[in-house]
Amino acid sequence: MRGVPNAKRYAGTLWCKHKSKRYPFSFQLILFKYYFVNVSLPDMPRYQLLVRCENVPVVTRFWQSSYGTYVTLTDKTTQTTLGQTEIVSNTQHPEYVTTFFLETDSSVYHPLQLVVYQDAGIGRDATAIWQAQIEATEVVQSPGHEQILELSKTGKIIVRMIEMTSATTNWHFHLRALDVQNVEPGWFGLGRSDPFFEMAQKSVDPAVGWVRWHLLYRSEIIYNHLNPYWEPFLLQHVTADPIHTIVRIRVYDDNGKHHAPKLIGECETTLDQLKQQLSQRGNADREKAMPLYRDGKTEKTRGWLVVLQANQVK
Repeated sequence: MRGVPNAKRYAGTLWCKHKSKRYPFSFQLILFKYYFVNVSLPDMPRYQLLVRCENVPVVTRFWQSSYGTYVTLTDKTTQTTLGQTEIVSNTQHPEYVTTFFLETDSSVYHPLQLVVYQDAGIGRDATAIWQAQIEATEVVQSPGHEQILELSKTGKIIVRMIEMTSATTNWHFHLRALDVQNVEPGWFGLGRSDPFFEMAQKSVDPAVGWVRWHLLYRSEIIYNHLNPYWEPFLLQHVTADPIHTIVRIRVYDDNGKHHAPKLIGECETTLDQLKQQLSQRGNADREKAMPLYRDGKTEKTRGWLVVLQANQVK
């Protein structure tokens, strides 16, 4: 708010009476008239903040059959916790689906603190593995809007910030797979794969010439099944352009508590194409199903992905 004075002055004599006598007092009255003007500051840019780690040191104690890590983000200016990621289990290279949302501007010093924890299970306190501080503007101004924090000889936290310059949309999806290749036959051929999938969105920065995949969703695991039927899910804050928004869907086999998942197959598509591939003949429609390949080898299909639902929601 800004005041603009327009003063008017009045002068005169004031008479006061005391014990039947009158006493003169001179006075000057100054009146100010203010015109108030609203000065609204522009909204600060809004960003998505994404986190992944490499070579996280983990310790599995005798009471633990598995391990998991998660990350917390704290605003150091206000000392408030902005959120916590999900727990990602059984990998030293976790990529977290959880997205933090942050409003900041290059003119503002905005320190943030990241803490990586190892989950100790129900009823036990988590152990802090790494702590690191970043400054939001430094991340935004880094090549590719990505900053790599080297915390040990090989250990890293990779932080990326994506400015939300355009409108975003929400999508409902429901997927299943058919004839998934069995990569876990076991000793007597009786084993079956334990498939789950991850959906990621493609990001390209021509200025530095790199491509990144932003993880959007990770499904539940369907154990011992070559025709998995996953739960429906909601994607929020997806780029509003369905034709040019490229997504990658990768199907993995879960390898248990002590081994990394194994890639079975993948496909690249767009949000618009997913709508076009919507199943028309029930949940086993192979005519509309999308083939899964690995390592770009299209001569061998490693399964089929069926789209049961793909629609934009408010």
